[in-house]
Amino acid sequence: MAIAKAYLSGGTGGASRSIAAADQYQVVVHVDDSALRGGAGRSDLPIDTIKRLTCDGSLITIVENEDGTPLDVGRKRRTVTTALKRALWSRDRGCTFPGCQNKRYVDAHHVRHWANGGETSVDNLTLLCSHHHTLLHEGRFKIRRNDDGSLRFERADGRVIPRFGYQLEDMRDDYDAPEDPSGEGRMAAGFFCDRTPLIGGARKRRVVCRCFS
Repeated sequence: MAIAKAYLSGGTGGASRSIAAADQYQVVVHVDDSALRGGAGRSDLPIDTIKRLTCDGSLITIVENEDGTPLDVGRKRRTVTTALKRALWSRDRGCTFPGCQNKRYVDAHHVRHWANGGETSVDNLTLLCSHHHTLLHEGRFKIRRNDDGSLRFERADGRVIPRFGYQLEDMRDDYDAPEDPSGEGRMAAGFFCDRTPLIGGARKRRVVCRCFS
């Protein structure tokens, strides 16, 4: 997936590509406005997938009659403008999921989706890498806004995700088995951050975040 995204983005994948509003590729999906807003209607993909794609994508509104004949086609518009994406990048500097340091392939996510009445504004948007954006819309975690305006990330069971991500010791109470120091053991523990992996024989400081069911 990363190789495909790098190719479609021109091979650089840097910050300049992350904040660009121009379409890097185009996949057309159709969804009824009523279905997107929680009612009955047709959709080419699951609604959660459609909502993820329309968080930060291009929209064209088509008005049809009861027979499906187009009566009016609106202009193509970006959900998140270039100026707004730049403002988000200036504030967030990359994915805002706790412990994640991904600065490539990030999407603007609506904390409250615009289809449910949320505003497309800096206060209602945050940057997420495509990995964590997908997990969020799959229901693996939630984002809530605190009274002071900061974001709170919660697991599906309601427990708050630590600000700097999970360590193995954070998950130890959930398992009766003794600690397994291997990479497989850490992965089995769920959310975790390995801050000092071996890279090319040298130990470098890096945060690696993954979420497992």
